[in-house]
Amino acid sequence: DLPARRPEGEGALDTSPSLILHTSGSTGEPKRVVLTHGQLAASAQNVAQHLQLAPEDISLNVIPLFHSHGIVGVLLSSLTAGASVVVLEGFEPQAFCAAVATYKPTWYSASPTIHIAVLEHLAQLRQASPDHRFRFVRSTSSALPQPILQRLETMLGAPVIESFGMTEWSQMASNALPPARRKVGTVGHATGVELALLQQAGSVVPLAGWSAGVAEGELLVRGAGLAKGYDGDEPATAAAWTQGWFRTGDIARVDED
Repeated sequence: DLPARRPEGEGALDTSPSLILHTSGSTGEPKRVVLTHGQLAASAQNVAQHLQLAPEDISLNVIPLFHSHGIVGVLLSSLTAGASVVVLEGFEPQAFCAAVATYKPTWYSASPTIHIAVLEHLAQLRQASPDHRFRFVRSTSSALPQPILQRLETMLGAPVIESFGMTEWSQMASNALPPARRKVGTVGHATGVELALLQQAGSVVPLAGWSAGVAEGELLVRGAGLAKGYDGDEPATAAAWTQGWFRTGDIARVDED
């Protein structure tokens, strides 16, 4: 039922629907998120700028393209920067090691489970490509245990960048690439969006320019590229958007940094 092209008089193409992604369902039934061309472009550019992607970069994608991590965080962000992408059918250690040896990727992005599997097959990777070095490694989709992060950095000789995102907007926060300061075990700063905390009393505390000590609450986000609601689910939309902010459902802790 989605329009094949933008209606006349609507302006740029970026307001017409591009694709529908389903949420993971980690906080309830999966919900359909309609993303427009403009939202996808803004989100991809946000990731590309933050990771300083350039045409000489080559990403190795092991994440399914029906997931925002794969399609926006890796594929579209690379294309936005004019960079290259090697798309694997999924993560399989032998294929991963062979692709590293053949294509010399400058980075890959994955969930903690895949990062752990890379460490388990490190000897095979070194045998296949003994002189290869990643520029950085990105971790998202769930929390990365700090011992795993430290081992990855030591064994791969590259910084590991922890990021936080959702289907509704691919990357909301991230640590920065060196030489900028990173804070291991956190998701860093807002990237391309505004963040705030919803506290128990119902007050919204914006995090822009935060330097007031430590606070905790439900993480809120807003930005031009954020999805506007859930397709065919008005109750879920009403529950997730409040006072102009999207409620992530995640509890966040903010400190002086």
